Amino acid sequence: VDSVESRLELARKFGATAVCMENADVLPDDSIDAVIEVCGVSCVVEQGIRLLRPGGVYMLAGLVHPDSKLDLTGYQIINKCLTIKGNPIREFFDTDSIILQEFTTTRRNTSQIGRA
Repeated sequence: VDSVESRLELARKFGATAVCMENADVLPDDSIDAVIEVCGVSCVVEQGIRLLRPGGVYMLAGLVHPDSKLDLTGYQIINKCLTIKGNPIREFFDTDSIILQEFTTTRRNTSQIGRA
């Protein structure tokens, strides 16, 4: 789910088959095998959990800031037998990955982290 068509196209390159613009309410509950969060906005997690099928996988990759508190219960995880993983997006790919290059707009070294 995204509001930007170019990002949905990237999702298709990853093999996503269920993508839609902005409104996840058009997708039925329990209809998605995997969710990869890369937006860094914690309020989308509840929506992703709702969409996941039992046994689904939720990958958190964008919530790398200290204010990323989640409103999530153990019941939501256990009831659907979910696997939740956290992994920074950079660890999905090697640094020469064409898809990773499409995700990144500017490369900076660690001394420039404040500008990133």
